[in-house]
Amino acid sequence: MKDLRELNPYRVKNPFVEAILPLSNPRNSGIFEFKRNGAIMHVIASIDGGREHVSVSFGNKELSEKDIEWLAKQFFKPEELNAVYEGPPGMPEAHTRHLWRQP
Repeated sequence: MKDLRELNPYRVKNPFVEAILPLSNPRNSGIFEFKRNGAIMHVIASIDGGREHVSVSFGNKELSEKDIEWLAKQFFKPEELNAVYEGPPGMPEAHTRHLWRQP
């Protein structure tokens, strides 16, 4: 995963999320918002069980494959992109997608 301090202009605070997730290291975790195609993309990035994890949602809007590709490029280095995989289908959040990478 990239050093996420590079994304500080997009970093936001969310006390609820911060209370339930260990996001204390700004290099590899945080909460971010990006404006894309006229909508706000909400993102949480963290290390989960040794895996790098990026969770993304547009609220009630479905994410396209182009959105997911764009997101992966924001959070992962070019040489890591081939090792990034999407979480299993059937996650409880209908409009949330998850990217993972095992370092």
